[in-house]
Amino acid sequence: MYLSTKKREERWGTCPKCGGGLRRRNHPEIFQCRKCGTYFCGRCWKAEFMSYAEALEHLKDCTG
Repeated sequence: MYLSTKKREERWGTCPKCGGGLRRRNHPEIFQCRKCGTYFCGRCWKAEFMSYAEALEHLKDCTG
């Protein structure tokens, strides 16, 4: 389903690091910034990762 930029930002917010829009990756709780490329944990929003694999490893232990 296509979402406009405004709707997407209302649903998923913006990147805590640079303010760019977020997109969901292959996992429902991993987001990637469209501007800076940083990955974020959708549970805690505190963790920042430079690769999808790192974010996936973090999710195994994250309790939110």
